[in-house]
Amino acid sequence: MGYVFFPHRITLLAKGATLEINWDTDFGDISFIPSYSKRSADDVRNDVEIYFADDPEVYFTTQYGENYTETKQAELRITSPEDFPFKWIVGAVLYDEVRERLTDDYFYDENDSTMSISQDKTALYANITYPLTDRFRVNAGYRQSWDDVVTISLPPKVGSTGITGQDYSKPDTKVGIEYDMADNAMLYANYATSYRIDPMSLVVAGKKNDPQELTAYTAGAKSRFLDNTLQVNASAFYYDYYNKFFRPNFTSGSFGRGEIIIEANYPYTDPDTGISYPGTDFNNDGDFIDTNLRAGDERLEPGWSSDLVGRRVGDPNKQYGDFESYGVDVSVDWVPTPKDRVGLTVLYLHTEWTDAVMEYYCSWVWPDAGYDYGGRPETYSPEWSLHASYRHIFDLGSFGTLIPQVDVQYKAEYDVSFLEMYRPFSYQEAYAIWNAALTFNHASDRWSVNAYVKNIDEYAAKTFFNGRGSTVTLGLTDPQLYGVVVSAKF
Repeated sequence: MGYVFFPHRITLLAKGATLEINWDTDFGDISFIPSYSKRSADDVRNDVEIYFADDPEVYFTTQYGENYTETKQAELRITSPEDFPFKWIVGAVLYDEVRERLTDDYFYDENDSTMSISQDKTALYANITYPLTDRFRVNAGYRQSWDDVVTISLPPKVGSTGITGQDYSKPDTKVGIEYDMADNAMLYANYATSYRIDPMSLVVAGKKNDPQELTAYTAGAKSRFLDNTLQVNASAFYYDYYNKFFRPNFTSGSFGRGEIIIEANYPYTDPDTGISYPGTDFNNDGDFIDTNLRAGDERLEPGWSSDLVGRRVGDPNKQYGDFESYGVDVSVDWVPTPKDRVGLTVLYLHTEWTDAVMEYYCSWVWPDAGYDYGGRPETYSPEWSLHASYRHIFDLGSFGTLIPQVDVQYKAEYDVSFLEMYRPFSYQEAYAIWNAALTFNHASDRWSVNAYVKNIDEYAAKTFFNGRGSTVTLGLTDPQLYGVVVSAKF
């Protein structure tokens, strides 16, 4: 049995700047938006682990981390002038980002690591909306992207050189229609494609992962009724993902200190090359004689070493599959009187992994090795979600106005992990969170007071899950928060 405590201290520093320049010309409206940001974070984490076997064993870990991110971005776009026969927009985007992470383990040098990720992205895009009639329009868009990503991880993970990268380019398209049924009602439908590169998982166990791709279909209606006091929007969608990243919510970590790990006991065959190995070289030192038994342990046989003590191993598996989702989203915004406002949003969502088979090379680490998750819904995806709100304005004459507001958010049950072994921790039952606020605005509009309470029922919903062996980490929604904000204008 183990008890783990995580005193954690983080120091953050962030700065940045954004500039927007606009020109109005006869050819079109030109906008140029450059931006720059820099972020650094230093953290210290202290872990205490107590394992009870024949005799209690206590292990201490102190990890120092340094994170650095620098981002440069610029966008240039030109839109059509007002008197042009149809609407169009063209533009270009430049994006450059460097991220670095240094981890220094005070007790176990084997856990020291560095990682750097550099991303250079360029894109050209264009979109037109052309009216075929006064009520019927067609639109089309095109985007050509170039992505260059390089990741360097030291020490390298099992089966990897530590240096990975991907230079990828692909066009994406969009086509759609818009139809005005009336002055205050419109129907629309769209088809679009897109892709995404995951810089953190480009090469896993020697397998290069292709970009994630999405084909999206949407259709819907936008309308206003009752002299524009009632707005009703509805949309239906179908998303088809290929090679989508997924994780059954486990993490790689140090070998269980109650489990004897010997490299020679874990032979494997590389599925890509067909080469068979007599063991797994966890620490990449060129041999298969290492164990996690400490020096002097009576179970340490001649010829074995203790080089795996405290060693952390990467997560060598395939984490990509095919996925689909579809649903309906309806939102209502109603102003029945000048002093009342009602809002309601309802979402129905169906998610399903159509092809998701984990392919572990180190299958002894997790009990669900090789398990087929096909047919399972996505984690953190309730089938039904609802948000409702109401507010009223009380006119206090020369004093000002008093505005009470209440809202509620409801979510149906959902899983936060694929792994059944972690239930009930990995299951979130249906819940509702209520919030309320009361705002006083003085008639001079120079000062106001806002009192609020969030999460009135003090409900803790699960927002994050991480399982590591017998240790489970849960993230929860914010606790009940209440306060008063006084604002003044000078």
